Amino acid sequence: MPHAEGAGLPAAACLSASCQGIGISVLARAYRLTGDPTFLAAATRAATPLAHDILDGGLNTPIYGEGLFFEEFARYPVDHVLHGHMCALLGLIDLWSVQPDAALEELIERGIRALRSVLGAFDAGAWSRYSLRHRGPAPKRYQQLNVLLLKAIADRTGLTEPSELAARWERYQTRWSARTRQAAALHGMRLADTVVDRLRGALFPPRLGSDSPARPERVLVPVTGFPVTGGIRAVLGGIAEAMRNEWRMEYLARDVRPHGADIVIHRFGSRLTSPWQFPTVWLYVLAGAAALGRLLRREHAYRLVLAQDSVFTGAFTALVGRLAGARVVAVEHGTITFPYSSVYKAERLNELAAASSLRRLSTRIGLSLYWPSLRALSWTAVRCTDHFLVAGQESADVYLQELGVPPSKITRWRFMIDAATYTPPDPAARSEQRARLGVPSDAILISIVARFSPAKGLDIALACLGRAVSRLPGDLKQRVRIVIAGDGPLRAQLEEDIVRHGLSEKVALLGEKSSEEVVGLLGMTDIFLYTSTRGTNYSMAVLEAMASGCAVIASTEPRSNAELLSEGRGIAIPSGEPDALTDALARALADIPGCHQMGKLARTYISEVHTEEALRRSLLRACGWSPSLRPPRGPEREAQTGLTAAFASPELGH
Repeated sequence: MPHAEGAGLPAAACLSASCQGIGISVLARAYRLTGDPTFLAAATRAATPLAHDILDGGLNTPIYGEGLFFEEFARYPVDHVLHGHMCALLGLIDLWSVQPDAALEELIERGIRALRSVLGAFDAGAWSRYSLRHRGPAPKRYQQLNVLLLKAIADRTGLTEPSELAARWERYQTRWSARTRQAAALHGMRLADTVVDRLRGALFPPRLGSDSPARPERVLVPVTGFPVTGGIRAVLGGIAEAMRNEWRMEYLARDVRPHGADIVIHRFGSRLTSPWQFPTVWLYVLAGAAALGRLLRREHAYRLVLAQDSVFTGAFTALVGRLAGARVVAVEHGTITFPYSSVYKAERLNELAAASSLRRLSTRIGLSLYWPSLRALSWTAVRCTDHFLVAGQESADVYLQELGVPPSKITRWRFMIDAATYTPPDPAARSEQRARLGVPSDAILISIVARFSPAKGLDIALACLGRAVSRLPGDLKQRVRIVIAGDGPLRAQLEEDIVRHGLSEKVALLGEKSSEEVVGLLGMTDIFLYTSTRGTNYSMAVLEAMASGCAVIASTEPRSNAELLSEGRGIAIPSGEPDALTDALARALADIPGCHQMGKLARTYISEVHTEEALRRSLLRACGWSPSLRPPRGPEREAQTGLTAAFASPELGH
């Protein structure tokens, strides 16, 4: 049966979930009828690709949460074709019915979980969708096929959602109004595609050789400033390192700071185009759109644009990039939560406490217009962005609940940490490093690395440290030392808090430290304290401390800290519970051997989970990868020979 119009068939032959699923079903049923083990062996072999990721030569892809979707086309970006997934799922169920197996059962359960999470996205209200990537109406033959498959899934699994959806889609086929709306939608999509193609041809005329991909691929990264400070710097550094053999990254930024000669940065805008105020945020978007348009029109070499937020930068990147025919992927660092976060809004208002009445009034008026602007820009960005790379649950919740982004367009990922960089020093080197800071070798060293701003909760940290230290016996109390690296607008208040909590003799403010100096500081630290009151994604400070083997005590802002520090890898304290934080500090200070064991578990976890390869795989899933780029291997080789060899086997002829 031919595929749907606009499905975007792969340029090279590749595996197909529906073919594998049908083959597995036939072989499993043949085994049930004949008892011939050759059929069972062939069915098991044909199921192998369904158990492996597309990147490994298989047919599955992780979908938001713990689900696995079986793809009709083995490529990234994925299509999420419904009938392919259901055929594969039914094939696996048939195989399990003749040979129950725990691993096969888990694969089926994850496939069902994926189906339930995305099933509603295939219903367009008056018709069904062929796939979630192209989102056009499914041809009548595929809608009929999907109805039959949904009924079969419901019958084999006992789920109610597939049977309810099948009944609804059957009604669509019989209603004149639904058929009319489907035809109108299809013609509307064709018209829109024609208009976009003509605009693209006029604004971004093709040039000779522009369709030939460069190796390594040139990838454009729009960002507010570069080199950027803080966690975003580490994230971008990790991306560049993980993709060094496939990508050559270039940057489009408003703020350009001193950088190496080998880094390509395209500048746009001026001081008047700030994304942090109204109305300058709109000037930022216009300036960025103009600069990106010029680059894409002139260069024609960027097939992938990697925006570093899905609000102001994401808005102009998505609009212009999509029009130019580039794939647009948003790497979200938490900006998407700003217009929906009461905590962030309160922080912006608190910044005005010492300002004049006139400035407070003007800023309040500006903010009252700034928040709707961010909502409008984020709505625009998510409608035109192809995919989203999201690390934290906070950002994911905004996408799913506030902006209606389907789970199929979200890839959850983990920041990369090079554990080798954070290898703890040997005892002699550790003592020498401590001596340079004036810290005794036998001291219990607590470190904090943070910007001195309200969101970091440093007032809470010092208050809890003061109470925890006061509980210790005299000899242990004398050994405690606290160092704080960072700077910011609250430095004067921090100095007052240190005196107020009786920590003057124990605390040293080190000021801003380079990334190399932070690595050295963490290497000599026993306990790392993190008390943020607002966070998204992952805390790079917490990840780096864990990689350094520190015992980490952290708030659950962001929520990812709770997962990172579970199973004895650290201590996660709900934000806003100072008594619990004080108790945790007191227990940790009284059990330094336990802290060291905690640090070992944390370092092992980071070195195994937050790896370069894990980051690379997430990027390839979100940004694009095709098996035509390399010869078949592993499960793909198995599949290419599996079914053909099975049906051609002389043993099957008996």
